Amino acid sequence: MELSNLNRRDNLKPNSKQQKLYQQFENLIQELQTRTLPNNVKNIINNEIEQLNQLSDNDRQFSKKLAKAKSKVIATLDKELKIVLTNHYRNTWMVLGMSLGMVFFGLPMGTVFSYSLENMAFLGMGLPLGLSIGLSLGLAFGSIQDKKAAAEGRQLSVEFSI
Repeated sequence: MELSNLNRRDNLKPNSKQQKLYQQFENLIQELQTRTLPNNVKNIINNEIEQLNQLSDNDRQFSKKLAKAKSKVIATLDKELKIVLTNHYRNTWMVLGMSLGMVFFGLPMGTVFSYSLENMAFLGMGLPLGLSIGLSLGLAFGSIQDKKAAAEGRQLSVEFSI
């Protein structure tokens, strides 16, 4: 079973958000066509492609369906095959590191500053420090995970910008 092809969408406005999203999804499908995928995953991807192919360029639901299709394909690849996009783990762990850094480093350091200087106005001083520590740790750990995924052949050569 082969993956279906997306219909050409030449009517999309150049440099529009919709056109960029379509190009990203098209690149993802082209990358997946070079890989060997199980039939159940191919069925899910083909179903999403067929639903997109049925919509016209001017349909108001096209952009929403395109974004949902892209998300569903990526989630299916991650869940079923542990295949991820380039820098997936870096981006994920960066956000987690920033959140945890503020809670576990920033707030305690701010409390220490406040009590040592005897002024509660310095409570917020620890937050930027915790944020930067968490950011650094998250980027480091995520980059290690990305290198591991690339070495195991579980990483696609596609990266999506926001």
